[in-house]
Amino acid sequence: MSDGFELTFRRWARGNGIVVVILGLHGIGGHLGNFAAMGEAIPAALPGAEIIATDRRGFGNSVEKGHQRGDVSNFKRYLRDDEETCQQIRSAYPGKKFYVFGKSLGCIHALRYAARNPESIDGLILAAPPIKPKVGVPPALIIRVMFDLIFSPSTITDAGKYQPKEFRQSEERQRIAEDSLTTLNYSARYLYGASGFIKSGLKHATLVKAPTLILQGDADSTVDPVGAQQLLDALASKDKTLRTFTGADHGFYDSIPPRPNSKYDDSTRKQVYDSITGWLKARY
Repeated sequence: MSDGFELTFRRWARGNGIVVVILGLHGIGGHLGNFAAMGEAIPAALPGAEIIATDRRGFGNSVEKGHQRGDVSNFKRYLRDDEETCQQIRSAYPGKKFYVFGKSLGCIHALRYAARNPESIDGLILAAPPIKPKVGVPPALIIRVMFDLIFSPSTITDAGKYQPKEFRQSEERQRIAEDSLTTLNYSARYLYGASGFIKSGLKHATLVKAPTLILQGDADSTVDPVGAQQLLDALASKDKTLRTFTGADHGFYDSIPPRPNSKYDDSTRKQVYDSITGWLKARY
């Protein structure tokens, strides 16, 4: 990045002849590993596709010196990384189709970039957009964040304990606990910045004219599926599609865990990736 900080990234592709590049932007507390399954599936089904994903600043292995995972030194600098990452990819792949895939909070990052840079993007894929969160912010967390923001903005709070019981006992929460690079612990300054950022989603959508595919699970315990429809309606694009997956939760597109008794299986995984590849093929 222009301030000297280096983001961890990974690429997935098969062979040469790249014609389309997809940048993956993970959700809150996530990391580039969330795109591993997609990184294997899409290039295999769509020759010429390359997936690139980063650990955004403050998460995964992109942690700033002197900070903990879940904390960023400056939220505006964190957002600027999106612009610079996309610019670098565009420069490295001149003339290639360029799409941005956002997961959860990554959807807002993708919408913001597309709204601010309409000429530099060929389309968006948005999974589980947090337009209408199911999880309200309890007064106790608001008080804690505001106190820390004034006196100790880098103080880390376990946001997971403020989640509803349904989420804390879910398979999705179990997956997060098993992943050493995923976190539900955030600093006060990050939580404060993220809360306002999430609310900007529909505003950015009204400026997005790029083709957009929205993916949503109807059993999402983190965001209300109604928000996906609200996003679809708000988008300025004439080419926009919403696809809903029965029984899928918030992590449906990336986290089909190889665990006994999981409600996900290979057929569910294939359904999701077939939707993505089919949509992309129609726009080559």
